[in-house]
Amino acid sequence: MPEKKEFKVLQKEAVERAAKFFKEYDGDSDRAAAILIAADFENALKAEIEDEFVTLDTEIKNEIFTNSGALSTFAAKINIGYALGLFGPETRKSLKVAKNIRNKFAHAAEPLTFADAKISKLCKDNFEPILNNNPEDSRERYSRYLAEVIDNIKHAGAARPNRKIRNPPALP
Repeated sequence: MPEKKEFKVLQKEAVERAAKFFKEYDGDSDRAAAILIAADFENALKAEIEDEFVTLDTEIKNEIFTNSGALSTFAAKINIGYALGLFGPETRKSLKVAKNIRNKFAHAAEPLTFADAKISKLCKDNFEPILNNNPEDSRERYSRYLAEVIDNIKHAGAARPNRKIRNPPALP
């Protein structure tokens, strides 16, 4: 079982991880950052979901998570993350907004930025990062919120012993 740490130490570690996360997207356009940050979050969420499953071989993982698999979409991963208790209903709602923002950036025919009034309002109304006292900058709110959610999911998961059922019972 992981060693218990003081909250201030965990908070400092989370801030350091978030800083590394944001530095990667510093020079990117808002469009690139919105899409890439959401993709990183989706990949991290997928890994946490996989940790809740029995050990799966590559073929079964691909059937579940790729193409038309049950968990191939960001929306499906958000819903199963909620169903597994990785986060609560308010986080689920906010993550669906993040997914919609990502999609707006990915499919916009015209240039789009986080300064756009609709995007800015969605970020202000739905993302409340804990560690940075709710920054005004919409891009920072979006990215910090997603970084903090995945950090909290990972921390909570690491604290649960025996997450994977290594040998599921054989059924006829």
